[in-house]
Amino acid sequence: MREKLVCYLLGELDEAERAELEARLANEPCLRKELEQIRAGLGLTDDADPAPQHDCPDGLADRTADCISRLSALRDGVDAPCHKSRFTFVDVCVAAGVLLAVTAMLLPALPQSRATSRRLLCEDNMREIGKAMQLYAERNAFSLGDNADPAVMRVKLDRSVDSDRPTKKPRGHFPYIRRDENAGMFAVRLVESGVMSQSELQRLLWCRASGLQEKLRNSKARLIIVAPTPEQLEQAKGEVLAQLRRWMAGSYAYRLGYVDDGVYYPILNYENSRSPILSDAPTYTPDGWVSLNHGAKGGQNVLYQDGSVGFQVHCDCPAMDSDLFVNHNGKAAAGQGESDVVLVRSDLTPGLGPQIKELTPAVFRAPRQE
Repeated sequence: MREKLVCYLLGELDEAERAELEARLANEPCLRKELEQIRAGLGLTDDADPAPQHDCPDGLADRTADCISRLSALRDGVDAPCHKSRFTFVDVCVAAGVLLAVTAMLLPALPQSRATSRRLLCEDNMREIGKAMQLYAERNAFSLGDNADPAVMRVKLDRSVDSDRPTKKPRGHFPYIRRDENAGMFAVRLVESGVMSQSELQRLLWCRASGLQEKLRNSKARLIIVAPTPEQLEQAKGEVLAQLRRWMAGSYAYRLGYVDDGVYYPILNYENSRSPILSDAPTYTPDGWVSLNHGAKGGQNVLYQDGSVGFQVHCDCPAMDSDLFVNHNGKAAAGQGESDVVLVRSDLTPGLGPQIKELTPAVFRAPRQE
């Protein structure tokens, strides 16, 4: 349309085109406004005769229309020139410094956040194991009647192990580790009793934060089965049996019973007690038994009898015991008294001498109700 307006102003339209354009100009204000802009650009006055007074150079109208089109494109920003950046070199340096500082603060936090997340997942696994242990204890209640073995009468039901434990009678006992058994047998007992399936317990006993997979690779063990069945243990011999015992409890350590007046007792279930029953397995170091499952600085998740789980930085049990992983004699063996808490690695045994009398399950297990 601009070309027609230019031709109209320069008088290059024929009569028909001129009449048609003038009719549109009469009805379209926008078109009249554009005509006036072109007229002003060409230096023509309103009362000027649109007919040419002099001969125009050939192609003038085309060149003029082309020039107007280019100017319009520039005005609309199609080919607008680039503006100089408002950021100086100093601004760029400051921004880079801030970015580096933020990165330096965030990078160390990422591994810590990942480790914390894995530790919390292992805590959840422990709680599930705790539920299975409570169910096991309820199914393995016992009574102290007049015909009970004298050794059973030594179990002091009305004596507190720690200040948090109520004086009410216990509800059964946790999986019992006999004198010739390793601590990891608790896993076999849980599966054998039916309180948890083997596959489910195997999943829960594997704490990803403990680096168990790396330990197994370094051990070069030929056969690794977490929470094996009694049949699998019976068939294993020699080195294979030793490896089964070493890893059958997965990432964890279990609490042994205790010796009192020459009798080895099971761990009783006081539901509201803050007495430990399971923890991350320790590793023997020059500084003694220390759990390295959550880093070289030590510290372990601990499952208590009341079903709660907490992370302890040190290996002591406040108000109860000076070391979770050894007894009062400094050995990773059965506790020396009811308050002596000892949690040991899967392959370790109570370490009882021949003079210690042992309670058998037939003695302290009550008959099932029909």
